[in-house]
Amino acid sequence: MVSRAQVTSALFCAARTSTLPQLSTWRRQRDQGALEALSRPRGRKPAEAPLAAQIAELRRRLTRRETQLEKARRVIAVQGNFQRTHPQRAVDSREAARR
Repeated sequence: MVSRAQVTSALFCAARTSTLPQLSTWRRQRDQGALEALSRPRGRKPAEAPLAAQIAELRRRLTRRETQLEKARRVIAVQGNFQRTHPQRAVDSREAARR
């Protein structure tokens, strides 16, 4: 006759041997996850520098203003060229604007 302890021991060994591959897989996945978790920095993500957004906005404005200035210079150059090549029309257009 088989004792209760032997049955329990046999069942424990059977259960243990069937789950050994799963346990080793689980341990490998656990260790891999732990390494990935440890590689990430702890705590909150560093906040963007408080002045960085303001600096970026000012740089965008500067670029926009430089573009506008270049356009204005081209318009002034064209107007100056027009006045040099068509002096009478330039005078007539100024008089028409005064009226």
